[in-house]
Amino acid sequence: MIGCQTIAAALAALNAEAGASYTCAEAGADLAVARDMETAQHFVEAATTGRERFETLFGRTPPPSAVILGNRAMSSLAAGLEAGGHSVVLPWVDHSEQDALLAERIRAQIVAQSPGLPDAQLDALVARALPAARSEPMDPSLEKAAIAHEFGHLWYLDAYWPSDAEGSAHYGGHAPDWLDEAAAVALEFGPMVESRRASLLGDDGTPPIGLGEFLTMDHPMATIARAAAERSTADLPEGVPAGARVVRLTGDEADALLAQASVPPAAFYSMAQGFLDYLHDRTGSEPLPEITGWLLDGGSFETWLAGPGAALGLPADMAGLEADWAIWLAERHAGDDGVQRP
Repeated sequence: MIGCQTIAAALAALNAEAGASYTCAEAGADLAVARDMETAQHFVEAATTGRERFETLFGRTPPPSAVILGNRAMSSLAAGLEAGGHSVVLPWVDHSEQDALLAERIRAQIVAQSPGLPDAQLDALVARALPAARSEPMDPSLEKAAIAHEFGHLWYLDAYWPSDAEGSAHYGGHAPDWLDEAAAVALEFGPMVESRRASLLGDDGTPPIGLGEFLTMDHPMATIARAAAERSTADLPEGVPAGARVVRLTGDEADALLAQASVPPAAFYSMAQGFLDYLHDRTGSEPLPEITGWLLDGGSFETWLAGPGAALGLPADMAGLEADWAIWLAERHAGDDGVQRP
């Protein structure tokens, strides 16, 4: 496994090429590359926290992993990191690169509408339009949880479903979409967990997705991903690896794609957290590893319920599960269940 000292030369070459100051932080088996040490340390702490939660939940140690900020750094460093033992490499959004792409798109729109503008005037118009077009960076505590979440997807796939990683019809790995998402949501922490819980129930005390539907449906982001892939561009921004698919959307286009989802994507994440809480409350355990193993051995969720699930205290079939879920939701909505959740 390579560390920050080993990739120092590659970082120096990247900085010389980009005129930037990428730096590296590491902790144990995890490593992060960002434009400043504070951000790199922030990333590696998120990876470490996610790793601890994954090991506690699944009893498996994730492989050495890295978070890389931006397309340019990812393109320059990912292959070397993977060859050196960091087999899981997570790209993370670089707002400087994002701003450059937005500015390019805004400039093209202005030129199309008002050709022949002097460069100085064009630059001023782009600078004026950019703040309204850019997305705000995540709150640091939410960003840490989001990094742990994304590592959860990658580590879960690596630990249980590696042979199914390619060619899967599912949004993530070959696991049922609800299970893949629950494995990632289970690694979240802090305010993100509380926001999931707070958004589970509507004003009427019911969630926006029925439990039976949640346990069988495609991830709502799958619809968006398929539609967005059709809009991939042939020209790649600087630093994006050859062969990558790049999607450039206006805000209206993104809203239109979101509208194509079968249910709001946020509801799927809240259901994952809610079902995790339900399983913990009713069984006093965290049965995701057992469910995963059962499915890998050729069983179904329904047969798991009838056997190991019932032994843990869950209803033995889907009808009973949905009825007990409704009771649990009513208890939660009333706020009198008295259970301290993880």
